[in-house]
Amino acid sequence: MLIKRIVFITVLSLLLPLTILVALPFPSSYHTLEDMHTFYKYYPRFENSENEKRTFEYIINELDKKDVDVRRIDLSGFENFHSFSSIVEARFEGTSNNDLYFIFPVNHPMDAAQEESGAAGLTLALQLCRSFSEMSLPQNVNVLFMGAEYGRSEEYKLGTRAFLEEYHSESPSQVVYFTIPKTNFMLDLRAAGSGIVAPAWLVEYTSNSLLKNKVAFQFSTIRFNLYQMGLNETTTRIDPFLEADLPALHLFGEPISEDSAAADEHSTIDELHSFLINYVQSYPEQIPDQWDRHYILYKLGTFTLLIPEFSYIIIILVLFAAVLLYPFFRRKRFYRYLGSMGRNSWVLPIILALMFFYLFLATLVLEGIALYRQYSLLWQQQPFLLLLLKISIAGFLFALSHRITTPFHFTRLRGSFYSAAGLFFLLVNVLILTTYNLSLTLYGSAIFLLGFLFTVVRRRLTKLIYLILSIVFIIGILLTIFQTGASRAIYLILLSRIQGNLLIAFHILPYMLFILRLRVLYHHPNQSYTRRITLAFDFLFGTLSIALLVYLLFFYSLSPGSRRPLEVYERIDAIRSRHTLNFESSEPLGSFTYGSSQLANGKTVEVESDKRETRKELSFQAPLLDISIDSQDFLGRTTYQLKIKAPFPIEDLQVTLSSEASITLYDSDFPVSPLRDPNTLQFHIGRFPSNPFSFTFTVPEELKGVLKIAADVYSLPYPTQLDRSRFDIEYHLNAIQSIPLN
Repeated sequence: MLIKRIVFITVLSLLLPLTILVALPFPSSYHTLEDMHTFYKYYPRFENSENEKRTFEYIINELDKKDVDVRRIDLSGFENFHSFSSIVEARFEGTSNNDLYFIFPVNHPMDAAQEESGAAGLTLALQLCRSFSEMSLPQNVNVLFMGAEYGRSEEYKLGTRAFLEEYHSESPSQVVYFTIPKTNFMLDLRAAGSGIVAPAWLVEYTSNSLLKNKVAFQFSTIRFNLYQMGLNETTTRIDPFLEADLPALHLFGEPISEDSAAADEHSTIDELHSFLINYVQSYPEQIPDQWDRHYILYKLGTFTLLIPEFSYIIIILVLFAAVLLYPFFRRKRFYRYLGSMGRNSWVLPIILALMFFYLFLATLVLEGIALYRQYSLLWQQQPFLLLLLKISIAGFLFALSHRITTPFHFTRLRGSFYSAAGLFFLLVNVLILTTYNLSLTLYGSAIFLLGFLFTVVRRRLTKLIYLILSIVFIIGILLTIFQTGASRAIYLILLSRIQGNLLIAFHILPYMLFILRLRVLYHHPNQSYTRRITLAFDFLFGTLSIALLVYLLFFYSLSPGSRRPLEVYERIDAIRSRHTLNFESSEPLGSFTYGSSQLANGKTVEVESDKRETRKELSFQAPLLDISIDSQDFLGRTTYQLKIKAPFPIEDLQVTLSSEASITLYDSDFPVSPLRDPNTLQFHIGRFPSNPFSFTFTVPEELKGVLKIAADVYSLPYPTQLDRSRFDIEYHLNAIQSIPLN
């Protein structure tokens, strides 16, 4: 009986791993399974953490097994920044002098969950290294495992900065940056930085290769245009490379769930690995020297269309030439439109001024809503709802003014004037969009073409169809802009009092004129019936405006979801002997029990406030940091050794040296740069320093100054009584101390 049990357990232990391998959504080789398990286990991989160090050791060991040429770059030898992390570069020699860089971040965003921490991307990188080590490559391929890429800001990217400072090459080089958080993802091709884009040839080759290898991916043309104009709020992953004139693309794996609508079209590591092998093998031998930065890429299903700059200009010229030829075929109508514009052109500046004024008033209403709700970022939460309110208010006021301005004969103008004036403003819109960016001319031209068809067709129903198509096209563009989260573009549309409202006025006015044109066509012999229809539309605009206004003022929740965001900022200022707790939320705080901070032996902190922010003063107990400093004099110089110990790990440590006179620094363990003037120096220590921590620096013996030490912690170091089912807590502890020198 015992022997049977032993046999059963042995067979089960052999079959179980095979069952797991078959069920895996990623390649089921032994190495892949081991890589995924290892990287998944080494979580979190914060900069200078033990898990990051273990990850680098594992990567180097695996590369050594394949005799890969490995170079490790420490991020501690640079002037204006310092990190305890590093870069591991695996180089594979090819037959040409072209260098292709594949970059994979070792770290992950601070709030990334374990299943989205980039273990899949690192697994793909090691898998590529094993494949490249056994291949004959047409060009040099460098796989970089990049440390110190993620911090508290998108602009962090210390690994990228270090790579670019180390990079020196006279041969052509290109970069592909990978962000693959998890095994199930939709690949997103991103080719733009802030005001600069990747060359057209690289984008075209990559998109065609993805389609050829049947790798599902998406590409947002609108987002590409916004980034091309520099309207993105934060820099992209490939910004530094493009600014250094290094062609770069970003392949971003958008995480998707298995039960989502896009689950059937997701990409896998296996597919991406096969694609990249073919991508390298078929890479162009001759790299173009010039960049075409004015192009547009469209992706429709399994088809892509890249329109280069020259072809783009030809298309625009042909379109406008066709429109300008219209008078030769419809002279009578053209002269009628031209005469109507000549007689009534004085009306257009008045109508434009009225529309701009109404949009300006609507903008003030949006600002008033944010002021009343005490939430300045409301426009980021509900941009489309606020835009709808803005347009409805302006439309309602315009409809009222159209009735009020009867003495100016606005209502007695002929329908041909409305058509001609609307077409004129559409042409002006194309010119305005062209001044922003050449690529936007295509959108303006499409809108202009629909407006042109509206004016030339004779049937009322056909006119209505073209008008609806044009409006739907614009709404689709706006929705896409809002979905990209380009804050600068959204702010320009919603809250820019002058520039944004002028832009909207020029784009809305043609449609108001076209609607008035339809109103003339669809008139009823009974004037009272026509007035009732007009009043119905006025009532619709007015009701919509009031309903949206009331909803945003009194009923809209600024904290959607079951948990309300709560920012807790604790500050221990040993210089002023103060200890404070600051609470802030998007909704009124109400009442809750925070508990007592273990950093201050005081009473339990109770919060009860109808405001969105409140501050609590705690009794100052003692400095948070245990700081000591030793000095040694030699030949007119003093070497100081600073020792810092904290009761828990510190994420960010900032040390500055200030003096009334200019500071001469002879030596330091860390890079130093002037903070504001030569009298204040900042030591670049790096994130997650060791605890306890020490470093030395040397200054003139006669120097009299003050060392200021600031430590930041972003996770609660002690338990509280906060209801976690009610609040989503974002904690920040800042401790400040100072030590005089001499």
